[in-house]
Amino acid sequence: MTQLAQIQALDLTSSVIGTGTAINWDEFRGEAGREHYKLLAWLASKFTDADIFDIGTHRGASAVALAAGGSTNRIWSFDLEHKYPLPTLPNVTWSLDNLMTAEGQATWRDRLLGSAFIFLDIDPHEGTRELEFIGWLRTAGYKGFVVCDDIWYFKEMRDNFWYQIPAAEKVDVTELGHWSGTGIWRTEPSKLWPAMPPTASSWTVVTAYFDLTAMPDASISIKARPAEHYLAAARSTMALEQNLVVFCEPSSEAALRAMRPAWLLPRTRFVTMSFEDFPLTKYRAKIQQNRREKPYAFDDRNTASYYLLCMARYAMLKQVMAENPFQSTHFAWLNICIERMGWRNVAALPGLWHGGLLRDAVSTCWIDYQPKELVENWPEYFKWGRCGMCSGFFTGGEDAMKEFCDGMEAAFLETLEAGYGHADEQLFSIVYWRQPGLFEHYYGDYQEMITNYWKPCDRPFEPVRLLATHAAGAGDWETCARACDAVWRAWKKGVAALDDGQLRELVRLYRDVRRRTGVGAELP
Repeated sequence: MTQLAQIQALDLTSSVIGTGTAINWDEFRGEAGREHYKLLAWLASKFTDADIFDIGTHRGASAVALAAGGSTNRIWSFDLEHKYPLPTLPNVTWSLDNLMTAEGQATWRDRLLGSAFIFLDIDPHEGTRELEFIGWLRTAGYKGFVVCDDIWYFKEMRDNFWYQIPAAEKVDVTELGHWSGTGIWRTEPSKLWPAMPPTASSWTVVTAYFDLTAMPDASISIKARPAEHYLAAARSTMALEQNLVVFCEPSSEAALRAMRPAWLLPRTRFVTMSFEDFPLTKYRAKIQQNRREKPYAFDDRNTASYYLLCMARYAMLKQVMAENPFQSTHFAWLNICIERMGWRNVAALPGLWHGGLLRDAVSTCWIDYQPKELVENWPEYFKWGRCGMCSGFFTGGEDAMKEFCDGMEAAFLETLEAGYGHADEQLFSIVYWRQPGLFEHYYGDYQEMITNYWKPCDRPFEPVRLLATHAAGAGDWETCARACDAVWRAWKKGVAALDDGQLRELVRLYRDVRRRTGVGAELP
């Protein structure tokens, strides 16, 4: 029985409730992975006659969950004030001592250091005090573990706390805990928290930062976003526990290097260069000319230089694959400001490399369907800036990635010569319809470009609404079948939530596909 199954099996309905408390009992009894109370009770059940600390009493729910795990344990719960009525429980002591101060730590030192584990959930969630507290425990020789809440949802918790802890000392247990992110810190592996396998060395991730505000064609909208706007969103990429190659201007290297945790620097290469040295930048004037002669509606941040920066991805990937500093077999492009796509994508990144599967084909998020006939009709295709696939993150084996990068650059030059040029994402569909066997897609929207890499778990109806429905409208039943099948299987496994109307629409469309193709899973 897995840890998750054991935790989900816990029944907290019989927990001591007490009258007049402010605990939200629906949340308290919530499923593991949504709420963390079952995890806390399960952890407490692994100990007898032990001291367990709850730092951040709030409404008292975490202390009640810990108490429910075993009546012989002693639960010590701390907060700076008691805003809400708290229940009287025989094995819970409520305190107003501040354990984030030297005085509080000195008072409780012996019991803290002898405790089985500590649950840490304090306001505000800005990370620095949590890191200082972990540092004190480490220096003092603490042998237990600390359960930390909200490690992903709050940017400050990610940047100032979770990213600052070496990989060997932490375990992400969000699947067992709270939707906002639950992490375990421990100084050494244990039976409960064994050593984590190292991230796969077969991967090299490539990213880049170049200051578009300094480009000769920088628009008003681009200049309104100074360099700090993008650098502030670069920390999650720079903290990635993976082989990383970063392209940047010499003036940006120090700031980017400072974001990289020290223990990850041996797995990092910085390539400093001028943006103008990329081979395709010589076509800036041609792009601008094409846009004047064949105007179309587009975001004014999509300047010629922005288009060229997007196209530089493929030159960077080819250079890294040629040099291959980490002797990798598989490569990924990751936008340096990926966290702008939402914290869920950031939280999904670490688990991406432990999936146990290396996709050799180019794998990118297929967002919307663009029919082959439309894609090959360039005057119509480029008119509205249609994009169907995501270029902010994609992966592939070396051979497929090289072929893909060559194909993207060839499509860039062809469309440029024909008088067009909008975005590299439009070129994805051109390359796909020329070489469909080069790709292995996954499904979602921009907000799911990482979360849905293994399965369409977030907003799973979007692939049905956009991709599958539009593919069906174009008579491409094979593509429609693949998208429907991915969502259906994810729903069957319980990882994709669909309401009744969405499920009916999926089944209706999927049945139609199966009648036409004979492809697909069993349906009710």
